[in-house]
Amino acid sequence: MYAECILLLGIGTYNVVTEPTVMQKIALSNLVIDINKAIK
Repeated sequence: MYAECILLLGIGTYNVVTEPTVMQKIALSNLVIDINKAIK
């Protein structure tokens, strides 16, 4: 799960650089959701 969080973080950063719009928000939302799952 930790590796997946790092991967999503990288994807989110990539989206911020290329197209900081809807894709960014989706990536960040998915990252938060996965982190919450990992913590529980």
